Amino acid sequence: MIAKGTLDSSFLKAEIEFIKQNGVTKSRSTSGQYFRFDKASAGYYRNRCSAIIFKVLQHEFMLTKKITFENTKPLMSLPFLQSVLVPEACVQLLQQDYNDISYNYAKEILFNSQNFGSRVHHEPKDEDDDL
Repeated sequence: MIAKGTLDSSFLKAEIEFIKQNGVTKSRSTSGQYFRFDKASAGYYRNRCSAIIFKVLQHEFMLTKKITFENTKPLMSLPFLQSVLVPEACVQLLQQDYNDISYNYAKEILFNSQNFGSRVHHEPKDEDDDL
């Protein structure tokens, strides 16, 4: 598992590198999160799918206490889910959708599909918020 260090994650490496270069305080700030938004985006899947994945991961890992700050530090648990596990899940979904393509190719698709996803998948209206 990524949180326990037994599985490698390029998204976690990027987060840790940002913290090393900018400090924990800036990494948790709004501007720090905005700066890294594209790197942890759900790409084609966009916000609605990202929110669904986030809720599933939150239920599976945080509410059951499988992930705590001790597992995710220096990141807090919620940012760890959003910035590391959600994009990792999106990469894995792409690998499945494209019949087991490589991790790096799926990650490339994820990043390159951000504009397409924002045009195809509209932002939910208020009545759609109950995911």
